[in-house]
Amino acid sequence: MFAGSLANSKSDKKALPQAIVRGLEYLEQNDIAGMEPGRYDIDGDDLFVLVQDYTTVSPNEKRPEAHDKYLDIQYIASGKEVIGWGVRGGDVTVAEDLLAEKDIVFFKTVKNETALILEPGMYAVFFPNDIHRPGCLFSEPAAVRKAVVKIKMGEL
Repeated sequence: MFAGSLANSKSDKKALPQAIVRGLEYLEQNDIAGMEPGRYDIDGDDLFVLVQDYTTVSPNEKRPEAHDKYLDIQYIASGKEVIGWGVRGGDVTVAEDLLAEKDIVFFKTVKNETALILEPGMYAVFFPNDIHRPGCLFSEPAAVRKAVVKIKMGEL
């Protein structure tokens, strides 16, 4: 997992793979807050963006998840949310495996889960070995506008 802010992306990009840099540049060059929710292709199924609107909820209403084929750049355009983060390893129990159909696996619990607070302009990169629980409230439910950049792992 890697977290940062678009305000500091110039220095961040020096240490990141080119595919992630392309995703960050898309976020910098587009008005995510003004876009309609939905999918926006950058490079077909290899690199695309999902713009989402939702209200954050209690962590016990969200299931921890991970992906195998794609990594996520989760960017907050407006609102504030907590994303739980943990390491994917042998100590987790799968609740539902949809990797073949939808590239997502849900877990019952996450050992040593850490809370990451994201505010407007901030992003987090989640790799396949990162379990994440997005959409959790900080202190009370909040409306969030988020862009999730999906990057196929073979593109790194």
